[in-house]
Parts: sequence; C-alpha cells; structure tokens
Amino acid sequence: MKKLLIIGTTSMANHLAELGLVACFDRVIHVPNLNKGEIYNVLGNYDCEEKEKEKIANLVQSTPIKNLLFLIDRAMQKSPKLVYENFASEYKDYVFK
Repeated sequence: MKKLLIIGTTSMANHLAELGLVACFDRVIHVPNLNKGEIYNVLGNYDCEEKEKEKIANLVQSTPIKNLLFLIDRAMQKSPKLVYENFASEYKDYVFK
C-alpha cells in the first residue's frame, strides 16, 4: 500500500472551511507570523551582512514564514548576496500590489 502525504498552506483558512476542504485533512496546524527576532534568525541562514539583516527585520516586523522565504528568494535572484535594497524593492512590490 502506497501512502501520500499532502501538505497545504494558506493564509485564508476560512475559505477552505467554507468549501469543506478542511475535513479532507487529518490535522490543521496554525503557524503564527514570525516576529522581528525570528525574522532576523531566518536571515542568518543566508549570505547577508549583519546591518542588512537588521534593516530587513525592521522593515518587515511580522510576516508568515512562507512570505519571507518567497521575498528572500526573489531578492537573491538580483544578487548572490542578500541586500536590503533588493529585499525592500521586492517587499514593496509584494505588499503594495
């Protein structure tokens, strides 16, 4: 017997509930937004100067991990090193669409 693991992420759990999709999953785990300190810790996994990490963490303040990783990925497509200017540009495009 083969098993299948499905992991779904959403910031709109209420829509899944309205569609009756929540019942399809065995578990629902709420993952809170990252705070400034946690964002700073995540940034420590990337090639990023300390000053740049502080500026990025101050800019974002609080965000879901999925969004942070998405923005880091987009910013690093512009440069091999994570820099504030690239991150801030992606952040503003993402937040103010």
